[in-house]
Amino acid sequence: MPRKPGINAGSLEVLCHARKFQNECYLTTRNGGIACSPLGDYGAILLTSGKPRQTPAQARFEIREKIQLLCKTLERKLQMAVVAGVGPIMPQGANLLRSYHER
Repeated sequence: MPRKPGINAGSLEVLCHARKFQNECYLTTRNGGIACSPLGDYGAILLTSGKPRQTPAQARFEIREKIQLLCKTLERKLQMAVVAGVGPIMPQGANLLRSYHER
């Protein structure tokens, strides 16, 4: 999600800031092996995976690197600070709803 533009930013500015972030996040990830969807009015939720046959620690490290690279790209394109976190690694076929609620 984008960091709030400033302490004196109004609600409309914050919403426009977030919408611009959501749009650019979608455009940046659409061909990169990451699925992106808006997260309410303030950020985006991303879905990606590591390479097959990795340990959970290796997969988490790979995913964290992907997300950090995406954040740096978005920060450069949008000229704004971006905050991201990586949720738990879910085994193949697991229910993703639990992971979504841990954001």
